[in-house]
Amino acid sequence: MAHWAVGPVAVSGPWLTEPLENVLVQVAECQPFESAVVVLDSALRLKKITAGHLERIATRSRRFRAARAAATAFSDSGIETIPRLRLARIGIALRQQVVIDDHPVDGIIGDRLILQIDGYGPHSSAEQRRRDLRQDARLTLMGYTVLRFDYAQIVGNWAYVESTILAAMAQGLHLAA
Repeated sequence: MAHWAVGPVAVSGPWLTEPLENVLVQVAECQPFESAVVVLDSALRLKKITAGHLERIATRSRRFRAARAAATAFSDSGIETIPRLRLARIGIALRQQVVIDDHPVDGIIGDRLILQIDGYGPHSSAEQRRRDLRQDARLTLMGYTVLRFDYAQIVGNWAYVESTILAAMAQGLHLAA
């Protein structure tokens, strides 16, 4: 399937690659909102583009502007972007990469509810799993509640993830003691 579009960066000739700005606008135009934000977050996180450069891309695309407004450089992976976006839709702010006791956590709701999001790659070894469990224990002893979800839960069973977070919040686990 061919896809033809004119992006914000003019190109001359039939090039096999497009400038990143054009790709990002087209992703926002052609993909669902969450997917577009995942791509923009990744570009920012990997320093392929700066937030200032992203902001200056001149386009009429409302979809791109909406994705750009939601994008941050704080998601270590796409699987961390999805909960932030889905929780924001229901009015819950998830602060990402907050440093607690010299260690960043994937996200925190309120003062005390920590979300750790595990993609398979970074969390596939036994040593990494032990490190995660040590960190969870350390945070629990400091008075935090840690909820850990994996890729399959985020992508395939969001209802469970959301209901678990909401149940924890209903118990006040996100509030300072």
